[in-house]
Amino acid sequence: MEVNGTTTLYGATTIYNTLDVGGFNVASDGLVTLSSNARVAKTLTFTANNLRTKGTSADPTLHVIEDYIITFAYANSSVHEVAGIAGIPCDYASGTNLKIRLHWAPEEDNQGDDEVVWGIEYGIFNSGDNLSTTSTTETVADIAGVSEQLQKTDDITINGSGVTSDDVLAFRIFRDPTDSRDTYDYDAYLMSVHICYISDKLGGDMRW
Repeated sequence: MEVNGTTTLYGATTIYNTLDVGGFNVASDGLVTLSSNARVAKTLTFTANNLRTKGTSADPTLHVIEDYIITFAYANSSVHEVAGIAGIPCDYASGTNLKIRLHWAPEEDNQGDDEVVWGIEYGIFNSGDNLSTTSTTETVADIAGVSEQLQKTDDITINGSGVTSDDVLAFRIFRDPTDSRDTYDYDAYLMSVHICYISDKLGGDMRW
């Protein structure tokens, strides 16, 4: 425990410049960060309501399950895709990897080990970066299960080297039935996209 400077806590005055107690550090300007190996995982969630089609032949159709679960139907006949943009949060731990997981459901029961190949193409940009720079593509194959039953892909890892808070992550989520691993003959319903990141502070290092 390290204590310097001055603060009032529960009516008692404490002198402190920095306060480091049990994995939390309070700097003299009030910024709270996690110290040592303390980390917190957080998630950004994009539902079908937050994702956008592009007005092209690659647009999936909307499919509603039980009148209230909105999904995108990715056919097995051509590459379908939707796009999204996420700001890297101000509490993100700079340089740490991002993990992306897709939640989806198959149209029909899978009678064997047929798989759907999901992919993400993405770019991460900071102020002044060229938005047309080369992007990175990652894919994951997931075995289809029971009709309209929720499934979760394995994590797709985005390398966090050089990534900082306030960067912008632009991405598209696609199904590629031309990939030899994609052997599922029916639609795949994309329900949501989850972006998990590591946080090492409470809020951002800024003053309003």
